[in-house]
Amino acid sequence: MRELLLLSLLAVAWLCGPAATDQTEHNANTRVKKPKSSPIKEEKGVLVLNKSNFDQALRKYKQLLVNFHAPLSGSPRA
Repeated sequence: MRELLLLSLLAVAWLCGPAATDQTEHNANTRVKKPKSSPIKEEKGVLVLNKSNFDQALRKYKQLLVNFHAPLSGSPRA
């Protein structure tokens, strides 16, 4: 029984080896496309950040002070 299990595991490892090598070669040949970064809008010396440019600002500036806000909709709640 042990020999059969060992033989099965060996066969699976042998069959998966070339597939893993092919996948690695495929990943090495594909290039990751970086999205074009547009300049970050600035109003009165303050960056206007949104979902699309937030990561870009974090990469560009060493330190950021960010003020998050969301407009209220409907009646104000007490």
